[in-house]
Amino acid sequence: MISLKVITEVSTGNAPAQRVDTYNFLNKKEAARVTLESLFGNQYKQIIDSKIKAAIAAGPENYFEGKDGFQGIHAEQDFYVSGNRAVIVFQEYSIAPGSTGTPEFRIALPGKAEAAVSAVIPSKSILKADNGTVMIPLADVLHKLQFKVKWNGKTKTAEISKGAMRTSVTVGKNAYFFGKMAPLKLGAAPVMSKGRVYVPLNFLTDILHASITKIQNGNMEVTLK
Repeated sequence: MISLKVITEVSTGNAPAQRVDTYNFLNKKEAARVTLESLFGNQYKQIIDSKIKAAIAAGPENYFEGKDGFQGIHAEQDFYVSGNRAVIVFQEYSIAPGSTGTPEFRIALPGKAEAAVSAVIPSKSILKADNGTVMIPLADVLHKLQFKVKWNGKTKTAEISKGAMRTSVTVGKNAYFFGKMAPLKLGAAPVMSKGRVYVPLNFLTDILHASITKIQNGNMEVTLK
């Protein structure tokens, strides 16, 4: 299967915009189109809608509410396939404000669920920013989640990768992204403390789409599927 994601960027004065188009087809002599129904079966809409609603419920402040918000996918919904996941794509301002960019939701393909990896974040490793934002040691946590983290001392940037997934964070810059999504602001900019880079806890949930569970003695467990 070949899956393409085409991003068109337009700048009109102070209002830059982005449009995403996706194309999915089987690589045959006569290409056969791949649809969400062909990937998930005739119940594809119910399956995908429930996953997206759950993801939105975990961070509702990033999306429109009521009739302006997510009302369900449609037959011509944009998506592409990355690894063992279908990535459902929405255009800017369709279900969320411009600060959210082009929202994407990663959903495991039937029978292709990836093994989850987990990491414990000890309470003693957590810092709090001046505004109260909970901050976690970036490299310590991501290494446990099987990410590679490379430090660029000149730019004070941590470059993060796992397979085809790429992102980065820069000390003092409150702008977080994953892939081609528009940068988001989280609770605080990354900070350096005692030789470690710390990022807001919700970097794990809002950017990497991980889940977090509180466990004993103030420790937390983060799980990435």
